[in-house]
Amino acid sequence: MRYQSCCGKIICCGCAHANVIVKRSSERLCPFCRDPAPTSEDDKVERIKKRVEVGDANAMHTLGCRHFHGDRGVPQDSNKALELWHQAAKLGWPESHYSLGLVYFDGEGVEKDIKKAKYHWEQGAVGGGCGREVQSWN
Repeated sequence: MRYQSCCGKIICCGCAHANVIVKRSSERLCPFCRDPAPTSEDDKVERIKKRVEVGDANAMHTLGCRHFHGDRGVPQDSNKALELWHQAAKLGWPESHYSLGLVYFDGEGVEKDIKKAKYHWEQGAVGGGCGREVQSWN
């Protein structure tokens, strides 16, 4: 699956690949909104930030991951990552619940809290996430 930073849609890898093969012009366009693809990582990050501003939970999760790891031109900031993951989790984004479960389980950037880890993994599973961590508790 591939997140489109222009419009916040998610497309499958097959559609993303088909979009590259069946070009109507020399530039790649989003199959949903027809906006040109980002030209750089900085451009992509700016688009993701704009999606965060309009309440896009996937964008919040994505930017949170980049802050957590200090990835792709985004400075490492665990507190900002946790803030973004909590916002996305409140909006029901299962991957953010999963990430929060991991940091609470490992005590990475937060005080270790198995009860909170279990809560977030359960919420992620209920929301459509993988849930394999929840199975290990039973």
